[in-house]
Amino acid sequence: MTGVLLVLIWRGGHQLLAAAGQPPAQWIQRAALVSLLAIGAAFWHARQLYPYRDRPAAELRFEVSDVLPGGAGLRTNELTYAVLADLRQLVARCEAEHQPYAILTDCAAVWIRSPQRNPLPAKWPQETELGYDATLVNRVVDAVRRLPPGTRIFVQRCLISELSLGLYGVPAEWNYYFVQNWVRKHARRTGESRFFEVYSPPAPP
Repeated sequence: MTGVLLVLIWRGGHQLLAAAGQPPAQWIQRAALVSLLAIGAAFWHARQLYPYRDRPAAELRFEVSDVLPGGAGLRTNELTYAVLADLRQLVARCEAEHQPYAILTDCAAVWIRSPQRNPLPAKWPQETELGYDATLVNRVVDAVRRLPPGTRIFVQRCLISELSLGLYGVPAEWNYYFVQNWVRKHARRTGESRFFEVYSPPAPP
């Protein structure tokens, strides 16, 4: 998209000068072309080294389609793949046992092809998505408390958004993850995996 915008700017400027009766000098055209090529090369280089919230492109060797339904063609780094595989095993077990489940927090993509509908009113219930609105936060918390007794709640143990940098725990008092930290305080922990904790719903209101 950036390349397209650069071409449009270059061509647009050329046409404006021509329409004003002032065709750009040859050296200006050459300078614009060199600038365009330099910026394009820099963008390509940065795209290889700094994919959004992931490792450099050379390290994205893991196809996620077998751990993230609907993710065909997407590749990621080893650690992110391991987290997705861990969650996929937990979800697959629930699906095999016809057991309802909920997921907190940074795993919204799981619901795209999930055979089960997300039981919570938000797929990504963290502070930004809920708009820093106490009413919306309380709505999600209330939905957690109203989950059927047999529901399994999978809570991430690490900051999934930072997996490209390493493995970091979720701060217990961080309001950004208020909903999942509320679950940790009020629900009964029934198990864990490498990257997730498993809880039963807390007592209904």
